[in-house]
This record gives sequence, structure tokens and C-alpha cells, in this order.
Amino acid sequence: MVAAALFILIFSIFFYAAKMEGYLVESWIAVSESGEMEILGSTFDKMFSQPSTVFLTHKINRSKLPYQGRLYLYIPHMYRSYLAVYVDGVKIGSCGFAEKRAGYFWNQPVIFELPDDFNEITLEVSVLYRIGTGSGVYIIPYSETKKYRLLSFMTRVMIPLAIGMALSIGIVLILLSTSLSLDERKSYVYFGIASLL
Repeated sequence: MVAAALFILIFSIFFYAAKMEGYLVESWIAVSESGEMEILGSTFDKMFSQPSTVFLTHKINRSKLPYQGRLYLYIPHMYRSYLAVYVDGVKIGSCGFAEKRAGYFWNQPVIFELPDDFNEITLEVSVLYRIGTGSGVYIIPYSETKKYRLLSFMTRVMIPLAIGMALSIGIVLILLSTSLSLDERKSYVYFGIASLL
């Protein structure tokens, strides 16, 4: 019962942190390396036959946004190996593998502070075979950055910690089973194997 309640709590926190109160970028103009152009929605999933780089552009005037103070570009989830953000043609940040562009980051949120005035946001996204986001890209005020910190903690700290704890418990249970009677040994081994999986 406690485990089910804990699972529901963590699940709820995860979705609370992923849902933003901000401006959802509703459409992107996608241009691939080969020059093909396509209009994508706020959420999208696109497959490629080989590693590719795609430029996603959205035109938005800062003065049209209903928020005062500092604004941030927030991406809760995006399939990518490299991501660079350009505002009006100027690179403001990047993350991932810039040189080799191999590997995948899909569950780690990223955030970039936007300048005081802007008209266009471009994302340079390098992927192995898949690009997409199921949650969209947001422009958010400072008050919403706490959700980024929470989601970042959950994906960068809690997930590896939980995996490490499960592996440790599994190993300890299997080692403990060697000193128990045959009847008790089976249950400890089974629980240990279940923890490892």
C-alpha cells in the first residue's frame, strides 16, 4: 500500500513539473540539412533513416507575450543528441554532444534564459534517428522555473538513485540467501532477481 501511494505521488509530481503555465510554441518551421521544409505542431515525432540535423524556427515577438520580467525557453522532454538555441540568429546556449553528436537525451529537461527583446527562436537539433517532443516547448516566466528544477532533480538524481538502490537491494538479498535455509533461500533469491530486473 505504501509503495503504491509513493508511486502515485512520484508520478503526480513528475506530471506536475512537466506541465507549464506559459506560452506553448504551437508550430515550428522545420528545415532539414537537405533543405526540405515542413510545418510541425507543438508536439511532434519524426523519424530519419540516418543521423540528421534539423533547424526548428518559430517567430514570436517578445512584446506579444503577457509576461513581465525575465523569460525562459523551457523544453521538458525532447529526443535529441545535441541541441543549440538561437535567438534572432545569436546562439544563447547548447547542450548535448556537439562534436560527435552520438547518444540520446530524451528525458532530461533543459532551460535557456531569453534576452529582453526577441523576434525569432531557432533550435538546432541533431538526432540519430528520431526527433520529437511529447510535451512541447514553452516560453515561461521566472515563477515557473521551480518546475524545471523539480523535474531536473527527478530525472538527473532520483532516477539514477532509484536504479542504484534497486540494484543494491537485489545484490544484498541474493548474498543473504546463501546463509539461509533452502525454503527461505528461494524467496530471497526471487526477490533479489526481481530487484535486479
